Amino acid sequence: DGIYNRGRIVTLFYFTYKLILKSLRDQPSSILHVLVEWTVRFVKEIVAPWIVCKGGWVSFSFV
Repeated sequence: DGIYNRGRIVTLFYFTYKLILKSLRDQPSSILHVLVEWTVRFVKEIVAPWIVCKGGWVSFSFV
């Protein structure tokens, strides 16, 4: 729906963390590279600009 908030961003990091752990346990490096690449790209293109738009990390920490 294109709506971002702290909860969704935290959920993204937690979900990605769990997927990476599962990948490491089940099939090391099979999908790990793709997960990390996708997450980094999403953070750079979506999350970072959203945080800047909201006033940066200092403002974000008090929201």
